[in-house]
Amino acid sequence: MKKLKYTAIAFLALSGTHSLFAYAFDNQFNISGGFRHDQISAHDLITFGAPFGGASWMKDKFSVNHIDMGQVGFDFRLLMPETDFFCEYPCISNLYLTGSADWAWNDGSHYKRSITNFAAGGAVVSTFSTHGKLKTTSADDFQVGLGYRLFEDELWAFNVIGGYSYNKQDFSTSHGFTSISGGAFAEDPLYEGLKFKQLWQGGWLGLEAFYDWFGWLFHFGYEYHYANYHLNINIPGISTTLAEDFSNTRNSHRGQGNVAYLITSYRFCNDVEVGVDFAFKDFRTRHGSIKPKGESFDDLGYPAGTSGNAKGKWSSYSIVGNVGYNF
Repeated sequence: MKKLKYTAIAFLALSGTHSLFAYAFDNQFNISGGFRHDQISAHDLITFGAPFGGASWMKDKFSVNHIDMGQVGFDFRLLMPETDFFCEYPCISNLYLTGSADWAWNDGSHYKRSITNFAAGGAVVSTFSTHGKLKTTSADDFQVGLGYRLFEDELWAFNVIGGYSYNKQDFSTSHGFTSISGGAFAEDPLYEGLKFKQLWQGGWLGLEAFYDWFGWLFHFGYEYHYANYHLNINIPGISTTLAEDFSNTRNSHRGQGNVAYLITSYRFCNDVEVGVDFAFKDFRTRHGSIKPKGESFDDLGYPAGTSGNAKGKWSSYSIVGNVGYNF
């Protein structure tokens, strides 16, 4: 929260004069639809307090490298009302509210999981390798923000903006095949209906710029997200892994995200805009908690001092067309 507060103060300190931008900065509502590509990974590192089953530590990685999805959504921008009160105070009249919602879906992708047990010197003790197909995939992204019109001239406009975001990826597996220490792959009941839900939510701050070129509007933006990370894995069955001893959740309050976007649009008759949006998102955390199913790992028979660290990553890029109405 301290970083969020100090960044906001720095942005407000940059506030300059407010002049007329050639592009009419109006209330706006857009609908959009197009293509999206996601990559997701969850990574556990378990360190045993003493050698356990010949291993000193274990690495478990679950990943989906290619998820191609269709996406639909909407976004809006609302300016402060043009009343005597707001016009008298530019610091208030320059504010605006913005928000967006996007939904994406896919009926089939492939996943991988690898579990490796290591000895103290780094030698591999045993491996579990799994691959299979996802049954359903969905993603929900919601965001709301408050912006400030920082500077405008005839061609350029610069704003600062901040708010709160909620990004969820949700999928389930249809089946999986596992190989133990290089052996033949065999069907693994653990992955018949395994459910995976990953969530990134928290505050964010950003900058956006607008450039008007003969009726074409180029809208650039960057956002830095202070993300809380939450992962839930619902495992209906147990395989030959240690999964039965770990809780289904992973949490971290130290995640971060970077978002960049470019929106190109053209306005017709002062009211209707048609354009294309390009966006890239990258969220990750390196320090997350893993808890045992019980009071402690000691209660489950693990060596004293056993601990775990969870990592998560989600990246996405999208290309969508949009139609907007200005009012």
